[in-house]
Amino acid sequence: MEAEPGSSVETGKTANRGVQIALVVFVGSTLVLGTILFLVSQGLLSLQAKQEYCLKPECIEAAAAILSKVNLSVDPCDNFFRFACDGWINNNPIPEDMPSYGVYPWLRHNVDLKLKALLEKSISRRRDTEAIQKAKILYSSCMNEKAIEKADAKPLLHILRHSPFRWPVLESNIGPEGVWSERKFSLLQTLATFRGQYSNSVFIRLYVSPDDKASNEHILKLDQATLSLAVREDYLDNSTEAKSYRDALYKFMVDTAVLLGANSSRAEHDMKSVLRLEIKIAEIMIPHENRTSEAMYNKMNISELSAMIPQFDWLGYIKKVIDVRLYPHLRDIGPSENVVVRVPQYFKDLFRILGSERKKTIANYLVWRMVYSRIPNLSRRFQYRWLEFSRVIQGTTTLLPQWDKCVNFIESALPYVVGKMFVDVHFQEDKKEMMEELIEGVRWAFIDMLEKENEWMDAGTKRRAKEKARAVLAKVGYPEFIMNDTHVNEDLKAIKFSESDYFGNILQTRKYLAQSDFFWLRKAVPKTE
Repeated sequence: MEAEPGSSVETGKTANRGVQIALVVFVGSTLVLGTILFLVSQGLLSLQAKQEYCLKPECIEAAAAILSKVNLSVDPCDNFFRFACDGWINNNPIPEDMPSYGVYPWLRHNVDLKLKALLEKSISRRRDTEAIQKAKILYSSCMNEKAIEKADAKPLLHILRHSPFRWPVLESNIGPEGVWSERKFSLLQTLATFRGQYSNSVFIRLYVSPDDKASNEHILKLDQATLSLAVREDYLDNSTEAKSYRDALYKFMVDTAVLLGANSSRAEHDMKSVLRLEIKIAEIMIPHENRTSEAMYNKMNISELSAMIPQFDWLGYIKKVIDVRLYPHLRDIGPSENVVVRVPQYFKDLFRILGSERKKTIANYLVWRMVYSRIPNLSRRFQYRWLEFSRVIQGTTTLLPQWDKCVNFIESALPYVVGKMFVDVHFQEDKKEMMEELIEGVRWAFIDMLEKENEWMDAGTKRRAKEKARAVLAKVGYPEFIMNDTHVNEDLKAIKFSESDYFGNILQTRKYLAQSDFFWLRKAVPKTE
C-alpha cells in the first residue's frame, strides 16, 4: 500500500533519512578529528601559530615510514598512484608464504613479532597469570617440531579408529578398529560431534549471535557451512582456473588419504564421489548477492523448523552439540526454542541431496573435512603436500615459518590472553584516554551543532539523532574485561595444556572454541558489545 503525501509513513521515512544523514556527518567528523589527533600526537601537525618540528624518535620513524612508501621522483599531478605507492611496491615484494601483501599484513607482522617475543619468555609462576602460563605452554608445544615430527600422523589415526570418525576410504588399512560400518553410521551424531567437539561445521553452521531484529537478545542461528575451496564459484565455473582448482583439490584429497594408509585406487575412486557431492552442495548454496538481511531473517521455533524440513532431527542435533555440563541452564532446550534459519531453501535442497546419496560417500566427505582441517597440525610430509595444493590455489611457494604459524594459532585460540599480554607491555594508556576524550568532545560538539545550528531537521528527528549520538559506543584500544585476571583465568580453567602434546592441545582448544558461543544463549547482549 502506497502512503499518501504528508502521511506518517512518509514523515517517518524522511525522519529516518535525516537521522542517517546526521550519523554520516557525525562519523565523518569523528574520522577527520581522529586523523588530526593522530597527527598531533605524532608531532606531525602543530595546532600552534608558530610552526614547530617534532624530532622525537617516533616522529622521525613516522616520517621515514612515509618517505619509504612514496616516489618523490614522480610528479603527483602526473601519476598520483606511482607517487604514493612506488616506494612500497618496490621495497615490499609479496612474501613467498603469502598470497598477497599490503600495509595491513605488514603491520600485523610487526605485532606478531612483538607477540613472539612475549610468548617465548620463560614462564614465571610469580609474575604470569594462569592464563598467560597456558598460552606460553601452548606456544611451546606448537614450536616443539621434534615432537610433532615424531608423532607424525599417529594422533590423527587414533581419532580415525573411533566412531564417528572412521574414514571409509581407509578400509581396514589402519587396523580392524578403523573399519567403517554403514549400519552404525549416523549423520546426526557425526555432524553433532564435529560441531560440538571439534568446531567443524559441515553442511550446517550452528552458532549464537544477537537477534537481527531484537539486538539486545542472543539467539541460535542456522546457516550453510563452508566448502573445501574458499569460493563457491570455483566448483561451478568452467574456466581454466576453476578447473585447475578442482583438479588440485581432488589430487590433494587422494594423496592425503594415501598418506594416511588408503589404497591409491580406492582413494581415487572414493574421492571422485566426494568431489561430486561437494559440487552438488555448491550448486544449492545461496550466492553472496542473494544473502540479504531480509532474505536471511527467518525466525521460527524448532518445532516449526522440524515441520518445514522433517528429514532431519533439528532438536536432537542442537541438544547433542551443546555440552550441558558446561551450560546446565540449557538442558531444557525444546521445540519452543527460537532459531533464525538463514537459508531455508538451502536446507530443503541439502536433505533432498543427502537422501539420495550413498551413506559411504557422505561419511567419506564428512571425515575428509575433519582431516583437512587438521593437516596443518601434522608432520612436515603432510604440510609439504598441503603446500603443493596451496601453490595452485593461493600462489604461495613456501610454508609459514613455524613461529609465525604458532603465533597466529595462539592469537585465534586465546585472543583475550595474548591481547592482555600485548596491552601490558606495548599499549600506551595515555593514548587510549586521549582518544576517548576526543570522541566525547566530538559527540558533544555534534549534539551542540544539532541543537544550535541545524535548521533542516524537524524536532522529532533532532531528538532521535541526539539519542543515537549519545548511544554510540566508543571502542578504543581493547575491551576492559581482558585486564580482569580472575575472569580470564576462570574462562580457561578446564584447559590443561602439555608442552609435549601439541595435537592434544589443539583438540582442547577446538572443544573450547566449539562451545564458547553457547555461553551467550538466552543472555542479553552486553551494552559494551
